[in-house]
Amino acid sequence: MSRIKIIFILIISLMFTSCWNYRELDQISTAAGVAFDFDENKNKYILTTEIVTITNYGQGQSLILPEYFNEEGDTIFDAVRNLVSKTGKKVFWSHAKVVFINKKLAKKSILPILDWIERDAEVRPDMKIVFVNSERARDIFNTTNNLQKIVSFHVYDILESSKNISKYPNINLWQIINEIQSDSAATILPVAYIVKENGRNIIKLSGCALFKNEKLVGFLDDHHTKNLLFIKNLVKGGIIPIKNALSTGTDISFEIYSSKTKITPIIDDKLKFNIDISIDVSLAENSGEFDFIKEENLIKLKDFAEKYIAQDIENTLTKIQDYDVDIVNFGKLVKIKNPSYWKKNKDNWDELFKYVSYSINVKLNIFGTATTNKIIKVGK
Repeated sequence: MSRIKIIFILIISLMFTSCWNYRELDQISTAAGVAFDFDENKNKYILTTEIVTITNYGQGQSLILPEYFNEEGDTIFDAVRNLVSKTGKKVFWSHAKVVFINKKLAKKSILPILDWIERDAEVRPDMKIVFVNSERARDIFNTTNNLQKIVSFHVYDILESSKNISKYPNINLWQIINEIQSDSAATILPVAYIVKENGRNIIKLSGCALFKNEKLVGFLDDHHTKNLLFIKNLVKGGIIPIKNALSTGTDISFEIYSSKTKITPIIDDKLKFNIDISIDVSLAENSGEFDFIKEENLIKLKDFAEKYIAQDIENTLTKIQDYDVDIVNFGKLVKIKNPSYWKKNKDNWDELFKYVSYSINVKLNIFGTATTNKIIKVGK
């Protein structure tokens, strides 16, 4: 039984065993997540809520299943409150995990959603927001998996596992609000795709959506997203694969144990940023007959990999500059180091950011070669 399922059973149990009376309990519907769409023809917000239902079978056996309700409103809160006309109960938001949004709403503005979440006393500040790459955000609920029946819980589990691959961001509501309110006014959201697999629709999280001034401006794929997370000092794990390393015909993979990034603005005649990234890894894969485990070859691989990763991250930063969105928070660092320079140039920061120069230095610390110090060779 998953941790989230246990928590929900405990919540319901406490409701029955504490001071709650039947009328109070009967007036509550517990939300796991919610999807917001925008109908341009009606000029209304469309809300789809995933409600958790728990059926007790006795002897400690419980079944948790979702139930879905759609509603619309002139504002976000209007749509939320209108749910009562269908549920017959006020929706309890304190344990909702994820908010899903689609492209139409993202291009219009995410501020109404952020305002509702932050203003509602029941909604938790660690709630997640996910961009759904589908015509409708509510399509996310038309997916199936055998791991978790509650879609919002399933997506939350995927987000919490991001540290294992670092190919999509896992950030909380309060972080998004802080970034939108910063001088750069930019943030990122993880992207959920609905993909066909074995005849069913499943969810895959990959890459990120870029927001500037509360509106969607573009996307990064999972590869560029990992590099962005390196820059933002948000990488906690994952794999760095390199094909045909040093033109040997051998593919290698480093497993990331930890990563630390330090960005230093240099304000002289021309603004520049030094980006120093230290990554602790192990050589987790040596897929070929060239032996990179030998000390002399490992030294060469280390030097090659450091330059390879630095160039790769530079390519990502160039792509970000093309979007004209400071999601790396260079502006914040300039403001901290030289407030007078920032005050003089903040109104022109978007233009400055597009052409700012930088130097990327990667230090790769290789600790071990996984569980073996030998390579597999084909017999002769």
